[in-house]
Amino acid sequence: MIDVHFVALDLERIIGAKIIGQRGPVRSVASAIRLRENGWIDPDRPLVMLFLGSSGVGKTELAKQIAMYIHGKNG
Repeated sequence: MIDVHFVALDLERIIGAKIIGQRGPVRSVASAIRLRENGWIDPDRPLVMLFLGSSGVGKTELAKQIAMYIHGKNG
């Protein structure tokens, strides 16, 4: 069984495993997810993120990693 507290603390490493050179955005996304998981954000409202940037900076890969974390590999 996975320890939820351990996973929450290691969230930046999990999401950022395939994201190279984007420590700031990964940290911001991880912070938003932690707030949601810990009940600091209203669970009735969706967690919305908008990724902006030039082509090739990792927006799609970051979104894929977030989806994999939130919904699991079989999501």
